[in-house]
Amino acid sequence: MSPDVLLSTRRRRAALACAASAAALTAVAATAAGDRSPAAAQAFDLDHFQCYRAAPGDFKPRDVKLSDQFGDSEARVVARIALCNPVSKNDGEIRDKSAHLVCYRIDPRGTFERRRVVVRNQFARSLRLAVLRPTQLCLPSGKTEEEGTRTRIPALDHYQCYSVRPLARVKVRRVRLRDQFGDARARVLRPSLLCNPVSKNGGEIRNRRDHLVCSRMVPATRLDPRKVFVTNQFERNSTLEAVARQSLCLPSRKKLAPQAPDLTATILGRPAVACPGGPGTCTTTVDFQIDNVGPLPVGPTDALIRADPGLATTGTVAIGALAPGASSGPLAITLGPANNCFDGDCTLSVTADSGSVVSESNEGNNTDTQTFPG
Repeated sequence: MSPDVLLSTRRRRAALACAASAAALTAVAATAAGDRSPAAAQAFDLDHFQCYRAAPGDFKPRDVKLSDQFGDSEARVVARIALCNPVSKNDGEIRDKSAHLVCYRIDPRGTFERRRVVVRNQFARSLRLAVLRPTQLCLPSGKTEEEGTRTRIPALDHYQCYSVRPLARVKVRRVRLRDQFGDARARVLRPSLLCNPVSKNGGEIRNRRDHLVCSRMVPATRLDPRKVFVTNQFERNSTLEAVARQSLCLPSRKKLAPQAPDLTATILGRPAVACPGGPGTCTTTVDFQIDNVGPLPVGPTDALIRADPGLATTGTVAIGALAPGASSGPLAITLGPANNCFDGDCTLSVTADSGSVVSESNEGNNTDTQTFPG
């Protein structure tokens, strides 16, 4: 080997060694500081679960004391309603095939203060949910298909589940699922439940970080009912019949959303265009409304309306103060005269708080843009 080739080879090896060292130091620093990369943020110690509606069965109601990140409460557990199997989603890994959940409907005692949270999982990087009320308690459970066979209760947390309403549009997902009841394909709709790890009657919470966000599913095929036997802290070797695929639960992170107003804009139907004197005399009338979907009131603001950016026709409308959950009601503005908005397609946009005067919990949902075919 010539001296020049030998020197080049040594330089390449040195460069590779430096790169490897730098990568190792970066990884150590990220671990020490708390890696906030998307990959690290999606690392969960909890499986996905496919939940099945359970046929009515014998169950003795009981009272429980619960404590989770929303506070302490009491509830009466009244009926068994679902079985949740650990599931492989789109060929993903199952960590513990023996760790199931059996869910029970609860009647909470007292009132629940509604909250807004932001969740992150494999479907959403930052999805805001309104948390409405507690509805279910899910217990870690063993499952077997042979009556009388002993099965262990898995080392899994209890979960208290709350009905939720998404505060933004949610994309419908198509998934492939595989669990102990077989393979299935389904469309996953918007989230309906947020499940917090919970202490039941003073019990331990193992993993406070990971939550479950459950969404209703529309399966492509029906399930042949499956009879199994479940064991948990409420039941021993009890018969449960799973009758239908119901929901998919994703491991998720959760944080409370900031308490602030949140303005949204909505275009109400197709605009009306009139051209009394031909080209250049056209006016465009736009119907819209502004809503405050946040938990705090907002003072007077405005809305900016644009018709066909190429025509540069704009206008503003004053919006009065809005209480939490209040709407401006239908409003209208007539833009122009200008060329015909429908000379081609007509694109409209309405933006609430166009000057960004209001401090909101979500600044990304202030504009509604729609295109209407000509």
